[in-house]
Amino acid sequence: MRARILTVVLALLGVQLSWLMAPAFACGCGAMVPDPARRIAVSHEQSVVRWDGRQEQIVMRLTVTGSAEHAAWIMPVPHRATVRLGDPALFDQLAEAVAPVHRPRYHFWPHNGDWPFDDHDIAADAPVDGTAPGAGVGVVGRQRLGPFDVARLTATDPAALQDWLHDHGFSLPARLKTALRPYVDHRWEYVAVRLAPDAHGIPLNGALDPLHLTFAADRPVYPMRLSRLATTPQSLGLYVLAAHRMETGGTIGGMRPDVLFAGRLGTRQGALGKLADGTPYLTALTQSFPDPSRISGDHELRRAASDTPVQQVIYEDELRRVAGIPAWALTVGGALAAAVAVAAVFVVRRSRRPVIPPPPVSLRRRSAEIIEAGTGRHSGKAAGAMSGSQLWDDVDDYFISNLSPDDEALEAALRESEAAGLPGIAVTAAQGKFLQLLAQVQGARHILEIGTLGGYSTIWLGRALPEDGRLISLEHNAKHADVATRNLARAGLDKVAEVRIGPALESLPQLADENPAPFDLVFIDADKANNAHYVEWALRLTRAGSLIIVDNVVRGGRVADAGSSEPDVLGTRAAIELIATHPRLSGTAIQTVGSKGHDGFALARVLA
Repeated sequence: MRARILTVVLALLGVQLSWLMAPAFACGCGAMVPDPARRIAVSHEQSVVRWDGRQEQIVMRLTVTGSAEHAAWIMPVPHRATVRLGDPALFDQLAEAVAPVHRPRYHFWPHNGDWPFDDHDIAADAPVDGTAPGAGVGVVGRQRLGPFDVARLTATDPAALQDWLHDHGFSLPARLKTALRPYVDHRWEYVAVRLAPDAHGIPLNGALDPLHLTFAADRPVYPMRLSRLATTPQSLGLYVLAAHRMETGGTIGGMRPDVLFAGRLGTRQGALGKLADGTPYLTALTQSFPDPSRISGDHELRRAASDTPVQQVIYEDELRRVAGIPAWALTVGGALAAAVAVAAVFVVRRSRRPVIPPPPVSLRRRSAEIIEAGTGRHSGKAAGAMSGSQLWDDVDDYFISNLSPDDEALEAALRESEAAGLPGIAVTAAQGKFLQLLAQVQGARHILEIGTLGGYSTIWLGRALPEDGRLISLEHNAKHADVATRNLARAGLDKVAEVRIGPALESLPQLADENPAPFDLVFIDADKANNAHYVEWALRLTRAGSLIIVDNVVRGGRVADAGSSEPDVLGTRAAIELIATHPRLSGTAIQTVGSKGHDGFALARVLA
C-alpha cells in the first residue's frame, strides 16, 4: 500500500516537472522553466529576506510575461523548507518605507517651468517522508497554494534525479543539471513550483502571488547560482530584515551592490510589521549583473561595520519669492529702475554742455586716412570681416597663450604622437585645461578615460589628481597605447596613470570584476558608435555625484539629423537620448567652435 502511494506521488511530481524539458530562464534565486516551444520572461522580481540568527525567511514575488500557459520554477534551499502564500501588501509597504524623502531647494534665477519660462512640462503542511531508500530522489511534501502546485524535493545526485525523470518519461536540461551540482554536493533541498492556473488557454502574465519560504539557517544566504543560466543582463533588488544593517559578502561576479535604504523601521502595522517583528533594521540593496555567466556563487549576507542610516533625497527646486513675487524680478526691476534714473541724469547733464562744431571736411578726411594707415589697411578699400575658421583659430591661440599654454611634457606628447603617425585628433590645450579644471572642481581621486590616443588628454587629467589618486585609460590600439605610456612616463605620471590595451567593451567588464572604487569622473573619447554602451558602463562604475563627459557629440551638425545612418551619428544620438531618459542622470550638451572646428561635448551628472 505504501509503495502504491509513493508511486502516485512521484507520478504527480513527474507531471509537475515535465516542463523541465524546455530551456531554463534564470531569475534572481531560481530557474524558471516554461513548457516546450513557448517563452516566458521574468520582467520584475521583488524579494525580501528576514533573518533572526536562527531562521531565514524569503518572500518573493515575480512579474512574468510571455506566451507560456504553464511553467515550473525551482529554488534550492540549504535546509528543509516550509512554503505558504505571502501577503502582496508586504511589497507595497516596503516600497513606502524606503521611498525617498522630498526636500525643497530654492533657486534665485528662474528655471524651466518658472515664469517667464513656464511651458507646463509636465501555513505550511507537515513534512511527509517520501524518500525511497537508495533512489537518490525524495518527495518531502506536496501542496496546492492558490495557482501554485508546490513540491519539496531532496536529491543526492543530479544524475539520479535525471535517471528518475527519464524513467518517468522526462529529461532534465543539461545546463540546469550542471548548475544544480554544487547544491547537490552540499545536500541542499529544492522547492519545485508548477504555475498551474485554473483557467486554460491563457498565457501567464502579470504579477504572481508571492511565495513565503521558511527554513533553518545559521547564516543568511540568498541563492543566486542558477542565474548563471540567464543570457541577458540581470538585476537584483533585495530587501533584508535583520537586527542590524546588512551587506553582501562580495559581488559574486556582478557590479558593486548599491544601498538604496538602511534604517530602523520603528512601529509598523500589517504584513511588514508582522515580518519585521524582532528584525527591525531594513536594508534595501540593488545590484546589476551585466554578464550573468560570471556569477560565481550565492549571496552570503553579513552584518555591516555600522548601522549608519541611508535615505535617498529628492530635491524639489522652488523659485525664491518675496511676498509672492519672484526675488529675481524684484532685483532686476529695481536695477532697471536705477539704470533708467542714472541714464536720465546723464542725458539731462549732457544736454546742458556746449555743442562743439565738427571740423572742416578736409580735416575729417585726413583723420580717416591717418586711422587707416595706423591699421595697415589701404585707404579707399573697405575692410572685410575675417573668415570664420581663421577667427576661431586666432581666438583659440589668444586664449591658449594666456590661460593654458603647453609645457615641455605636453608639447613632447604632441610631437611623439605626430612622429608615430597617430591621427591629429587630440583635444586642444584649452579643452585639456577645461578637463583638468572639471576634475579639480569635482575633487576627483579616481578617473576613467575611454580612448587614450597619445595620452595628451590623459596628462591634463592626471595632473588634476592628488598623489594617491588613480587614472585608468582604455585604448584599443596597442601602438597608440605604447606612445601614450611613454608620454605619461615623461610627464611623471606613470605612478598615477595606467593604460590598458584592448577593446573597451571587453576591458570594462574586466575592470568591473576588480570591484574598483567608484570613479569620480569618466571621460569618453573613443569610437562614437559605442558611445551609449560606454555611458551605460560609466554609470555602473561611478557614484552619486560623479561626472560623465562625452566628447565630439556634434559630428559636424549631423547629430541633429534623425535620418542619418552613420554609425558615429547613431551611437552619439543613442548616448544623448540615454542621458536624457535615464532616471540616474542629469545632463546637457554644449556646441563649441575653435581650432578643431564646429564640435561639442555632453556633460552628465550621476544623481544616485
